[in-house]
Amino acid sequence: MTLLAVAVVVLLLTHFSSSTPLRPAFVRRFGEAAWLGLYSLIALAAFGAVIQAWRAAPVVWLWPPSIGVHHATLALMPVAWILIVGSQTDPNPASFGKDALLADPSPRGVLRITRHPMLWGTGLWTVLHLAANPDTASWWLFGGLAVLSFGGTALQDHKKRRDLGEAWRAWEATTSNLPFLAIARGRTRLAPRELAVAGAGGLLTYAALLVAHPWLAGVGILP
Repeated sequence: MTLLAVAVVVLLLTHFSSSTPLRPAFVRRFGEAAWLGLYSLIALAAFGAVIQAWRAAPVVWLWPPSIGVHHATLALMPVAWILIVGSQTDPNPASFGKDALLADPSPRGVLRITRHPMLWGTGLWTVLHLAANPDTASWWLFGGLAVLSFGGTALQDHKKRRDLGEAWRAWEATTSNLPFLAIARGRTRLAPRELAVAGAGGLLTYAALLVAHPWLAGVGILP
C-alpha cells in the first residue's frame, strides 16, 4: 500500500507542476514542444506506476460493498461520459491548440454546463468509483484522481488567465467552473439540441466500457 500512496503523490505532483513557474521557465529555455513531450512521458510513466501499484495492492475493505450503491453508480455514470465526450466534440477553448475559439466567447454544448467538462466528467467518474469500491487501494487510486480532476479545474483557470489574459477572462464571464452555475445565473442557457452528439457518444462509450470492464479492471461491474 505504501508504494501505491507514493505513486499517487508523484502523479499529483507531476500534473500540478504544469501550473507552477517551472513550466514557463522550461518553455522559455527549451520550447513548448519539448515541455509537452517531457511532461507527457513523465505523466504517462507516473500513471502507469499508479495502476501497477493498485493492481498489486491487497484488498482491505473499509466497509462491505453495497449492491444499491453499485446500481446508483451505473445509473449516474453516463453523465460523466457525456461530459468527457462533449469536451472533445464541442468547441472547447481549453483544448490544446484551440485558443482561437476564444474570439467568440459564447459556449456551446456541454461548455454551457461547465467550462471544464473533461475534468468534471473525470471527477464524477472517480467519485462514483470511490462510492462503489470501499477498499483502501481503490480509495488511494480514485481519491488521487479526484484531487487531480477537481483541483485541476482551478489550476487550469489560473494557468489560462496567466497565459491568455483578458481573452480567458471573457470566456470565464460567460461560463462557469461549477456545473450549471452559469446557467443558474443567466450567463448562458441550456440548449438540449446541442447535447445530441455528446449524449450519443457518451452513451455509446459507456456501453462499450461496460462490456470491456472485466478485462480493463479485472473485476465485473457488480460485487
